[in-house]
Amino acid sequence: MRQTISALCVLSSLVAFTVVARADQPPHAIPAPAVDNPLTAGKAETATLAGGCYWGMQELFEHVKGVKRVVAGFSGAAEAPPDAGGMAGSGSMAGAGGMAGASGMAGANGMAGASGMAGASGMAAANGTAANGTAGSKAAPAEAVQITFDPGQISYGQILHIYFSAAHDPTQRDRQTPDVGAEYRSNIFYADEQQQQIAEAYIAQLTKAHAYASEIVTLVTPLQQFNRVPEAQQDYYLKHPDLPYIVQVDGPRMAAFRTLFTDMYVAKPAKH
Repeated sequence: MRQTISALCVLSSLVAFTVVARADQPPHAIPAPAVDNPLTAGKAETATLAGGCYWGMQELFEHVKGVKRVVAGFSGAAEAPPDAGGMAGSGSMAGAGGMAGASGMAGANGMAGASGMAGASGMAAANGTAANGTAGSKAAPAEAVQITFDPGQISYGQILHIYFSAAHDPTQRDRQTPDVGAEYRSNIFYADEQQQQIAEAYIAQLTKAHAYASEIVTLVTPLQQFNRVPEAQQDYYLKHPDLPYIVQVDGPRMAAFRTLFTDMYVAKPAKH
């Protein structure tokens, strides 16, 4: 197992290095949602989002003003995936040589990755239906975070603004460089009809504005279940701040967030 972990760390460093050029590009500023809820004091709400490895997603959103709690886990299936506690964010990476993790590469703690999950063959459109007519990505559990926030300080639309601007690349289908597989897809899991309307309207707005050079492939699907991963995987960036993947892949995304949303950044992270 030590050899497996050691080899994975080396691969992490090499793969992360290949994406630094992309990650260091100027942050992508996009319009804020035209359709959104007004800031209104009241009961805490939740947003469940998937956008690649949950390590970086949890790190970024724990530093957002108005966010009270961010939990890492899996969503998108009726049950938690096998070995959910061991499927690390960097466990299914595709390097420059084309090594695909979705075939079962070991995760960061040595446990098998997402064996059996649909890859690029399970393509899905932004409206939550599969582009090729199959269940595809929608049927596979995705690495996700569940964000509890104060609607008096931050709106659901503002959370999506950060999600689309800095947290991930919504034009990558069934992957999030350097991770490959349906579990790393871009997916919004709405809790109610209002969240669905805001998400779908925002994607339509960004598409019409040609905010990205490529098509937005983010799925918008109902939240059925969210499965929290074990404590060892929570706040992984705090426990392993010097891990090459954390530094070279997640670091630039956090930097982009701080550049684009200076008034929304808080130094002390929210608890999970």
